[in-house]
Amino acid sequence: MEFYLEAFKAAGFLLFGEDPSATTEDGVLRQRIHTFFLTNRAYVTLPGVHYTQREAFFDYLNSERRRNGESEMTSSERKTIENDAVSIVVPIDSETNEPFIGIRIDGEKERAAKAAEMLTPFFPPGTIRLID
Repeated sequence: MEFYLEAFKAAGFLLFGEDPSATTEDGVLRQRIHTFFLTNRAYVTLPGVHYTQREAFFDYLNSERRRNGESEMTSSERKTIENDAVSIVVPIDSETNEPFIGIRIDGEKERAAKAAEMLTPFFPPGTIRLID
């Protein structure tokens, strides 16, 4: 699976973690769980599960705020950001044996579709799918 990292960064998106297409020496994807924050335009690929990725991103946002002399996020601000995120998994297609970006709908089809629209330019055609 290819990821157009330079185009992603040039478009003003933040990659928090390693390249989603990074592999081990054996060619296995290193991270299969990702989180995308639409409003913040941030794609998180840190090791762990969606919860830990979200927590790490919130810690990052709070540290940036403190560095800029601002107070930490309120619970309301945090909830707004959290409600604008999608969970992504990277399974292997059983027919092609290739990985794909699976954006979980989780009852929020409109948000998942918007995330797919935003991310489509940075992955090869047909790589992004909405999944239940």
